[in-house]
Amino acid sequence: RRVRGEFSEALGLLIDNVTPIYDQLGDMRSKAIILGGVADIHCAAGRLDEALRIHAEERLPVFKRLGEARLQAQVQGKIADVLQAAGRFDEALRVHRTDELPIFEQLGDLHAATVAWSKIGDIHHARGELGEAHRIRAEVQLPAFERLGDERSVAVTQGQIAGILQERGQLEEALRLRLDVELPVYDHLGHRHAKAIALGRLADILEDQERFEEALSRRRDQELPLYEQLGDVVGSAKVQSKIADILDKLDRGQKADRLRTVTASPVDEAYGDAPEHVLYQRRGILLEGRLVDPVTNTYRSRRIPDEATHP
Repeated sequence: RRVRGEFSEALGLLIDNVTPIYDQLGDMRSKAIILGGVADIHCAAGRLDEALRIHAEERLPVFKRLGEARLQAQVQGKIADVLQAAGRFDEALRVHRTDELPIFEQLGDLHAATVAWSKIGDIHHARGELGEAHRIRAEVQLPAFERLGDERSVAVTQGQIAGILQERGQLEEALRLRLDVELPVYDHLGHRHAKAIALGRLADILEDQERFEEALSRRRDQELPLYEQLGDVVGSAKVQSKIADILDKLDRGQKADRLRTVTASPVDEAYGDAPEHVLYQRRGILLEGRLVDPVTNTYRSRRIPDEATHP
């Protein structure tokens, strides 16, 4: 409810008040840039066809005509993101590889090229091609971000590798990467939200190992307080729901039921009947590129890109 209202208000503001100004000025470059925001709103609201049309028909031709190579590449990346959100993985992969990545490489923009590689890795991961996804993370992304001295992106990449290892059942190594490699970087950088996400993923591994008391402690004593400090009501509710799941496994069902009653309200109030696509893109709740239900944290089959899990 609230989400839909926010999207409609933002869309109306851009279309009615901003883009006409650039039409009057004949400034098609600025208009094309602003239309990127319009397309993003359509995408976040689940109107993927319209988002794709704006990027491909109203933005890309302008930047091609102006010879703006970097902006062309950025739009191609957006097109690929929308295609991935629509589950059109083969097309998204082609756009990343043939239309976006070569431009960034020609421009010598190592960071942008590596982010494109990260999204290519996401698509392989989404298709269950864990070997190729792992190769990209370990052999392309990680060395590039290390060369750039980008600590945060190195940590994010290590977390992505940990996610692949977890899916392969290599839980001890996944746990080591989360605990000894990824989390210390977020502590050092003071990135509390990233730390909270990593703590949640660490607890997921502990649950996979059936170390439920340890997982409960991580969620209750470390992850939950961080979301509360950040004022993230829905993030807190998500963790409370996970805590309730663990309490069920520990045969503490009465406490679990009380927690679920308390946490259902803020999630429903914030998102109500918003489309499923909106929940994921709005909150950025993904685990290694896989869509996760914002309350139960269970995996779903569709996957979309999200900045929270990207360098």
